[in-house]
Amino acid sequence: MKLLLLFNSSNKEFIGFGAFGQEEIIKGNLLYKEVEFEQDTFNLARYTWEGDYDNGKIVDLQLKNPIVTERGIIDKNLNILVKKYGLDFFIIEGLYFLDKKNEFLVDFSEICAKIEKEKEHFSKSSAHEYKTLETEQKEIEKALHV
Repeated sequence: MKLLLLFNSSNKEFIGFGAFGQEEIIKGNLLYKEVEFEQDTFNLARYTWEGDYDNGKIVDLQLKNPIVTERGIIDKNLNILVKKYGLDFFIIEGLYFLDKKNEFLVDFSEICAKIEKEKEHFSKSSAHEYKTLETEQKEIEKALHV
C-alpha cells in the first residue's frame, strides 16, 4: 500500500497523510514523501510522523504513552452538561429553563472541579503525554506556519 506524508512547504513540519492521486494538487503547495507499506491496509489513527521532512520517521502510537489533551478533557466534561440539559439550554441561555438554572449551576461547578482534577492528574502522570491548550495551539501554528 502506498501513502503520502504531507509537510508544510515553508518549515517542513508534518501536517498529515494524503492519498495517491493528489500529487498534482499538492505540488507547489506542500512537500510530500511517498511511502510504501507491506500491508494492504494502514490504520492512520495508529501511526504518526515524528520529526520534520528531512529528519523523521513513522511512529506506532500504540508503543507510546497515550496523549491526553486539555481540550479533550474540557470537551468530554462539558458534553455531560449538554447531554443532561440539551443544546437548547445553552442557546437560549436558560431563559426557558429557569427552573433548572440552580441545578445547572451546581452541576457546572462540579464539572469545573472535575476538569481541574483531571488536568492536574494527567499533567503529573508519567503514563500519559499531556498537552495544554497553549501547547496544542503552538503545534498547530508551527505545522501551519501561522
